Amino acid sequence: PIQSAAVIGAGLLYQATGGRQITEMLLAQIGRKPLSDKTIEREGYALASGIALGLVNLGTGSNMEGLSDLAINERLVRFIEGGKSIEFPKSMLSNNLQHENTKCSAIKEGDMVNVHITQAGALIALALIHLKSNNAQIVQRVGLPDTFYSLEFVTPGSLLLKTLCRNLIMWDSI
Repeated sequence: PIQSAAVIGAGLLYQATGGRQITEMLLAQIGRKPLSDKTIEREGYALASGIALGLVNLGTGSNMEGLSDLAINERLVRFIEGGKSIEFPKSMLSNNLQHENTKCSAIKEGDMVNVHITQAGALIALALIHLKSNNAQIVQRVGLPDTFYSLEFVTPGSLLLKTLCRNLIMWDSI
């Protein structure tokens, strides 16, 4: 809980600055693997990191100068949809954040993204980054269910966050 509050505080401190180091650190924290068997607050920490990432890059949309090599939109969509983790570009900061030698006997994720942990934070980050941008391509990648059959595979909390994300991005067409 203290780490989560500190991360959101850093997001507020760096609000709308688009700083590369803080962006890179927060992006890594959303998808951070468990460091030990004590992973109780992991989902809350990922959510706090997503909120902070969205605050740091608030309203920048796709105009993120100096951050294109981080592929922020692609990483956030991967955190939402799942799949294999995307490697970070080689830099001093991201290499220090990759905890490859840590083990957790309770959770076996391998190199796949655990969407149950990362999805909420990634959705909030994507919504705040593209706030009021009316970017239909980003909304389409969020993947709201469009049939009753696809609705069966979405949790209510996920549906709520995806709808919130869609409406924050497509502000003019609410």
